[in-house]
Amino acid sequence: MPMNKSPIDSIIALAADVVIAEPHTIVPIGVIPPDSVKTPWIVVTHLPERAF
Repeated sequence: MPMNKSPIDSIIALAADVVIAEPHTIVPIGVIPPDSVKTPWIVVTHLPERAF
């Protein structure tokens, strides 16, 4: 996802059939404040593993 993500992206994710999240790091629940999450986990259908 581009770094210049706009608030409309979350609305589009809710309407999409497929949502792919590609995070840099996956952290345990509670590490990130809920207000910092832009796309709710419930709409993410694919979470590919990144190779760096």
